[in-house]
Amino acid sequence: MIGEAIMMRVPGRGEYYMALQPPAGFPFQPSGWVDHNVLRFRVDGAEVEITGRSNLLMKSDTGKVWIYHVPEARAKGKTDEVDITCSGDVDLLMHQ
Repeated sequence: MIGEAIMMRVPGRGEYYMALQPPAGFPFQPSGWVDHNVLRFRVDGAEVEITGRSNLLMKSDTGKVWIYHVPEARAKGKTDEVDITCSGDVDLLMHQ
């Protein structure tokens, strides 16, 4: 995870915003956990697991991840494939 936040757009699921700290002004939930190269989180009854080739966090091996989910019906963008955007600022991702 480069920066402080990630937005992951998944076809049929919507947008998942992830942050290392709970940002003000949005209903993020502490529902994710990174353990070295694996990110796991639960949103709206679905469990998501992402496995990377290397450690997912730049400054730690493990850590809590705050998640905010926007269902596809309300998502700003649509895609036919997984799209991931990293940012140093959650507000920039949320207000694209």
